[in-house]
Amino acid sequence: MKTEMHLLDVSQQPTINNKPLSNENIQHGVDTFDEHDTTTNAICFTLRMIAKHPKIQEKLNKNIQNEIEDGELTFKA
Repeated sequence: MKTEMHLLDVSQQPTINNKPLSNENIQHGVDTFDEHDTTTNAICFTLRMIAKHPKIQEKLNKNIQNEIEDGELTFKA
């Protein structure tokens, strides 16, 4: 079974399964870290913009309420 390591794990351990780290292992850790950082920034920016515009908040709330079935929010694929 393959276990993925996160960037901080990789930076603290010079080996995986007693084998030296490859450039691919290190690159994967950096890429994963960067993806999480980008997603977090996008979500924070979006929430901040929504918070600054009450009329948009009202429209979003109405749209969400229209999608809620029987008082519960459902996820449709």
